Amino acid sequence: MPAVHWRRLDLPGRDHAELTSTPQGHRLAGGAHFHDTEKLIAITYAVTLAPDWTTRSGALRVMDGAGRRRLNITSSGAGEWAVQGRAMPAVSGCVDLDLGFTPATNLITIRRLALSVGESAEVMAAWYDYRTQTLARLRQIYRRVSTGEYAYTSPDHGFNSTLRVDEHGFVRRYPPLWEQA
Repeated sequence: MPAVHWRRLDLPGRDHAELTSTPQGHRLAGGAHFHDTEKLIAITYAVTLAPDWTTRSGALRVMDGAGRRRLNITSSGAGEWAVQGRAMPAVSGCVDLDLGFTPATNLITIRRLALSVGESAEVMAAWYDYRTQTLARLRQIYRRVSTGEYAYTSPDHGFNSTLRVDEHGFVRRYPPLWEQA
C-alpha cells in the first residue's frame, strides 16, 4: 500500500493519499486541507478505478465556509459522467477524474497511459474545480521525459510544470504547487 504526504507550496496546506489494490481494480484515497482566500477547506476523497486505471467513481466530503457536503461522481467507464446521479454531458468522453485540489489524481493518468520515455499523450480529464464545485473538461498533455519525470501541460489554462514522480506514479514534486513532505 503505497502512501504519500505532500505540502502545498502556493498556499498553506497539506495532503496525503494512499493507493490500494482491490479485487475490482484500485482505490486512491486521501485528504487535503488548505487555506484559500483566507478560509480553511478540508476535503477527503476516494477514487475507485478499474484494473486498466479508468475512473469508476469519486466520493468527496467537503468542509468549508459554506458548510459540509458530500459529492458523488460516477463514470460509466465509457466516458459518461454523473454528479449526485445527474448526467454531466459537459465532460462526456473524458476518461480520467482530476481532483483540482490534490496532486494525487495525476497518478491515475500516469498509470493509465503507461508512457515510455520520450512518448507523449493528450487527454481530456473530468476536472473537479473545488472553487465552483463543478466538473469541467480539462485538456492535459503528459510527456515522459525520463523514468521519474513528466512534462505536464494544461494548454487551455496556460499552465506548465515538470512532475517528478516516485516508482508508484505518485507526484514527488509539482512546482509551483506541491512537494512531498
